[in-house]
Amino acid sequence: MKGWLLLLLLLAPLAPGPVAGEAGIHYQVVKRLQPGFRQPLAVAVDERGRVLLLDGIGRRLWVFSPGGEMLDRFPAMPGQEPAGHLPTDLALDDTRLYVADPAGGRVWVQGHDGSDRHFWEPEFGGAALEPSALLVAGGRLYMSDRRSHRICWAPLPPEKVAGCLGKAGTGRGEFRYPYMLAEDGAGYLLVSDVLNGRIQMLHRDGRFVGQTGRFGVVPGTLFRPNGVSVSGEGLVFVSDVYMGWVSAFRDGRFLGLLSDGRGERIRFRSPVGLAVAGDRLFVVEAGGDSLVILRRSPTRGAGAPPPVQGLPQVSRRECVLCHLTWAGGERDFRLEEAHLLPVTRPEMCFSCHHGAVRESRQWLAQGGQHPSLPAKREGKWAGDTEALAEGVPGGLPVDDSGHLRCGSCHTPHRERPPPDGEGAPVRNSWLRRDDGRSQLCTACHRPEADDGRKGDRRNHPRGVKLAPPPAPGAVGYTTNPGLEHGLPGELGR
Repeated sequence: MKGWLLLLLLLAPLAPGPVAGEAGIHYQVVKRLQPGFRQPLAVAVDERGRVLLLDGIGRRLWVFSPGGEMLDRFPAMPGQEPAGHLPTDLALDDTRLYVADPAGGRVWVQGHDGSDRHFWEPEFGGAALEPSALLVAGGRLYMSDRRSHRICWAPLPPEKVAGCLGKAGTGRGEFRYPYMLAEDGAGYLLVSDVLNGRIQMLHRDGRFVGQTGRFGVVPGTLFRPNGVSVSGEGLVFVSDVYMGWVSAFRDGRFLGLLSDGRGERIRFRSPVGLAVAGDRLFVVEAGGDSLVILRRSPTRGAGAPPPVQGLPQVSRRECVLCHLTWAGGERDFRLEEAHLLPVTRPEMCFSCHHGAVRESRQWLAQGGQHPSLPAKREGKWAGDTEALAEGVPGGLPVDDSGHLRCGSCHTPHRERPPPDGEGAPVRNSWLRRDDGRSQLCTACHRPEADDGRKGDRRNHPRGVKLAPPPAPGAVGYTTNPGLEHGLPGELGR
């Protein structure tokens, strides 16, 4: 009997869409700032009440008044750094500003106005850190180390790492990509544990104290927790970068989702960083390229929060990390994209590849992905179904509408033996087939020599100069005027 009850719990449908009157913490959207951010990730409020936002792709810091008036803007790190070195978080003390650069293994240190910039390369035990998130608390700089799944700290000003705690795992004090950090009123550290779907609470010396939330796909659980912030009254806010909502907890107990005055949950586009200042909450929308300013509304008697349902089986949880429909249905995810499974959506890839787990922001959501992916551009679905009228050769899967999807070429499930045919299978780099000689690309973009045809599916012709031809019809030069000055800029992002 218990087995049947557990099965029914696991297969229960997800909570329905916005429901008027549901329990929640009520806020009113005051303003949504979109002055030209490009995938912002983090926000902080200094002692003067100024709001600092970290622009990820732009690698800049924007400074606003609490009401949203722009006060300043300056670089977060030098512009000559490699394109893949993108900032992921910021922290402040009385005089200095710290910016995390995990791909570069650095913390950029500068004044609150961007002056006197220099970098620090933290290491511990002879191993370099990949600092993905930062927190200044108790005279220390705390860092989430993306590389080794641990939390490290250094006395201020940072010169040497004094200690680290944690390792990869699912137990207490273990992490699977720790990310953003906060401090509660009692001085405990709160760490968003991204792939474990929880917030871990640590003593300042690193000892595990407890946790808030657990992995799941319904309100009250955490699917992709990222931002964490604590209000003066002890409310712990947690953003879910995929679900698009912000949860509120107190003393580890779920209170509800961030909702408007009517009790309808507020949806955000890939919310990441959070900051609380007085009655205001600042939410960074990485997917919406915006900073949302909200003001607390009087709480209404909306009843008790919904029952919390999780996925206690670790083996099943590993699949649900991407395959949301395996959790028992899908009725609450972006209805305008209903023809796409959650696992095929660019938002699912972005929920890990925005720097918290892997860094792909220079490509994702910037036009660098395959042009037939199911993404919206200029209000329309990209990917012409007619272009695939002949089908995709080699058994590459497409979605029901005939579009290519991320999973058409990428999968984490394929295994192959090593070249000598001995030993245990080893994983390739998430490709559906070998591509050492571009076999995967040429499955669709066939070489002209294979069939003698000239059409849109030819692969790139070798030996052709992307320059204006010296004379009409000159051999060895592109015949496409759009390529006479090089490849499209999107391909270099």
